[in-house]
Amino acid sequence: MNPGAAEDFFARRTGTMAPIDLETDPARFSLPNALWLMELSRLVYRREPSEPNPHASPRSKFLGPQNLEEIRFFNKSKGTVDTQAVLVQSTSAPKWAALVFRGTERKPVDVITDLEISPRLRSTDPVVHEGFKKALDVVWDEIKTELEKLEGVPLFMTGHSLGAALATLAAARHTPRAVYTFGSPLVGNHAFAQTLNGIPIHRIVDDLDGVTFLPPAQLGYIHVGELRHLFENPEPSLFHYPEKIGFDHAPVNYVDRMQ
Repeated sequence: MNPGAAEDFFARRTGTMAPIDLETDPARFSLPNALWLMELSRLVYRREPSEPNPHASPRSKFLGPQNLEEIRFFNKSKGTVDTQAVLVQSTSAPKWAALVFRGTERKPVDVITDLEISPRLRSTDPVVHEGFKKALDVVWDEIKTELEKLEGVPLFMTGHSLGAALATLAAARHTPRAVYTFGSPLVGNHAFAQTLNGIPIHRIVDDLDGVTFLPPAQLGYIHVGELRHLFENPEPSLFHYPEKIGFDHAPVNYVDRMQ
């Protein structure tokens, strides 16, 4: 549950993943793409010396061997909002870039962001979760500037948890090649989902991941994207389901259960 502290980025699925390049053309679901982007969604949790309580080694230690480089790390705070994301790009063919948003950490500001729901979801106009919108707004101008510098490079957007929600909102502002979300909460209403028509969004959910049921659909929220459901094998007994709802949200389980 502390993904940034891992030391096995890009290594857990070496036999399946390392020899396979990311597929830059297809809009359909791609397992190699999902694995690359999930590992980046784990790696973005890693805190470097510019942040409090940094982890031992920098992201570059893990990006370099994969022929990836960090173009820009975004880290903005305003009031109760605190948002981090990273833009990475391949250093060899095939050329591609990924905008990766960090998800919820165990910080009060992240909890406030997650809980700040919009009261107007029944509107016929596009409405999104207010906390998620504020989290993207605080950093969007800087992100937009960097994205406009990408010329002819396929761009993917991704993230885990809160990061998945931010990737979905970002896709509505700047069209990517595709979006891969992992453990995403519900983001907006039906009218908002309609604004994303034509953008390939692959929504990956690990079994009983509890975050994917929030905020409640009864409030007018709906999911976006094509669902790909992962399962634990073997499934634990019903007795363990309450704790499973939390553990299924762990990024490492997303990596291990993708087939």
